[in-house]
Amino acid sequence: MSNTGRRRICSTLPDTQRSVLWYAEPIVTKPHPVDSRVRPAAVPSEAWWSAKDNEWVHGHRDPDGELHGEVRYWRPDGTWCCATYHRHGQPHGSFTRFHETGEISQTGSFEAGQLHGQHTLFAATGYTTENMHAGGISREIVRSEYDYINGHFTTIRYFGADGTALQTDGTPLPSRPSGVPAHAIRNSKSGTWLAGRWDSQGRREGPLEVFDADGRRLAIETYRQNLAHGPTTLFYPGGTLRAVLAYANGKLHGTTESFYRDGTLARRAQFKAGEWAGTLSDWSPSGELIDEVSIVATPPASPPPAEPSELALRGDVAAAAVEAVAEAPISAAGMARLIAIGWGGDEERDATLARVARRVVRARQDPALTEALRETGLDTAPRLLTATRLRRVITAMRAVPAVDQHALVPAFAERGGVGRAAVLDRDDAMGVAALRAQVNGERLNLSNKGLERLPRAIRRLASVRVIDARDNQITEVPPEIAGVFFLREADLTSNRLATLPDQLARLGDLRELQLASNQFATLPQVVTKLTELEVLGLGDNELVTLPADIGRLTHLGTLWLHGNPLAGLPDSFAQLSSLTFLHLGDLPWATPSPVIFELESLRELWLASPSLTHLPADIGRLTKLERLSIWYSGLTELPDALFEMTSLREIRIRDNPLPAGVIERLKEAHPDCKIF
Repeated sequence: MSNTGRRRICSTLPDTQRSVLWYAEPIVTKPHPVDSRVRPAAVPSEAWWSAKDNEWVHGHRDPDGELHGEVRYWRPDGTWCCATYHRHGQPHGSFTRFHETGEISQTGSFEAGQLHGQHTLFAATGYTTENMHAGGISREIVRSEYDYINGHFTTIRYFGADGTALQTDGTPLPSRPSGVPAHAIRNSKSGTWLAGRWDSQGRREGPLEVFDADGRRLAIETYRQNLAHGPTTLFYPGGTLRAVLAYANGKLHGTTESFYRDGTLARRAQFKAGEWAGTLSDWSPSGELIDEVSIVATPPASPPPAEPSELALRGDVAAAAVEAVAEAPISAAGMARLIAIGWGGDEERDATLARVARRVVRARQDPALTEALRETGLDTAPRLLTATRLRRVITAMRAVPAVDQHALVPAFAERGGVGRAAVLDRDDAMGVAALRAQVNGERLNLSNKGLERLPRAIRRLASVRVIDARDNQITEVPPEIAGVFFLREADLTSNRLATLPDQLARLGDLRELQLASNQFATLPQVVTKLTELEVLGLGDNELVTLPADIGRLTHLGTLWLHGNPLAGLPDSFAQLSSLTFLHLGDLPWATPSPVIFELESLRELWLASPSLTHLPADIGRLTKLERLSIWYSGLTELPDALFEMTSLREIRIRDNPLPAGVIERLKEAHPDCKIF
């Protein structure tokens, strides 16, 4: 059998990029050292050694060398591994594969070289190289069934030793919700169900339907070799239309529209090969056109012309070229490039070249340059490591006539490393290129870049779903953020924000917004307009009150409010009907706000604070609560209701001035609960 055919029946399916399924990796066995002249006793004398397959082969070959009829294979050690049928040199018909123990490892059939019908894998009771559990498949699974149609599989079934249907992780398979097709596969990690087809390498092909854990259809997607290709339709859990998209070879291509939950058109945009290619239009929930802006793809940046005498200082310059200009006059642009060569770049840079460039710069008899080097520490530093220090250097060099400011920033960006941060806030081709260099998949990483504002050029990154801009000095989020059409997560933790633009409300796909450790004294009104939010982080700000319409965030499941000087919570807080996690730690309350105990969906609640001295009996109203944190507080007693809450699985309560015996009593009341 050819290597291709053998791999198809010797392995389970490989994990695929961006796939929500879990497959076993192909089984790769180290070839046994074999002397083809030494035939194991179990191998028939008519069998021949196939170096390509690393197996002994026995079957009928026609004059052209093509296999026909039944063909058998033996491993180098002589154990029988496979019996299959061929027609015109291709696997065609049923096959059986065996473990070293002699037990069946796989059964199935081929149709003209393609898997077709049910392909079943079995676990062994002893040593085997036919490892069906590779790639994360649980050892609890002893049988796996794949249904194939001409090389594409449509469903997978896993079973335990007692015949129970299992998930990939070995846990019991939940009941299939009504409305989910019988061939749909459940992803145990996300809880979604998938109905589609995949090729023998696990790549998605053709239409794919996605259903949530309750059986509600979330999407109809189209793929070609695992890339989105063709129309995609997204739905809200209630079944109403959420968005209509089109892709070509994995990139947005054509007209894209998104809708409010009631079906009203919210946004429309045009893309070409993943780039903006026309107008972005926005409508209000009432159907009024509120904005229209043209966003076009940014042309590639062209380098500025180099001075003929300084060509040696551009591109892949050599140390000898820098040495050559050491005694010659150097223009302001040339000096800018020398500074970037000497102190820019990353750990992969040419250290010898950088050292020579630094020596040449330091040797110039220019008082202003010498003072700027001393002021910024470049007189001793070997390389710039932080964006904050880079910004200080650029600022200091403005007072140095011998350094061209217009050349300095691009020169640092060209060298890479932290130098790219110098152009991140530019809304031109160079800025866009620097931003693209920070994109990994659908995630834009801007954390710890020394930014003072979120770059306006982000609107040109059509494929970005996540913006990570933590740990900067950002004071401004520009209105252009509305151009990140499908933004789903924005992390702005640890910045200096006090406001947000109203245009943020146009991001209907935004599900997670992290604003902790900023300078918000009031919550921007735009936040309560983000009605699709599921996660909101507001901890460690300066919030004294929350807006009365906070209750509009009915899909919010996780909320951090810790470390704020909140005086209380508005009555509308009780409308957060989806909230399962609430962090109110380190708040200045002696007793929690009563509205908290109306949140019947809560499963985890943090109230720990030195100010907390009273826990009301209303805590018992939270009948779904599983985790409660009240440690490091000032509680001197506990309500009887706490001892009767059977849903609790974890209580953090240490370091409270409680009377002796209270903790022991709590442990007796909740023997299956972890109490810290």
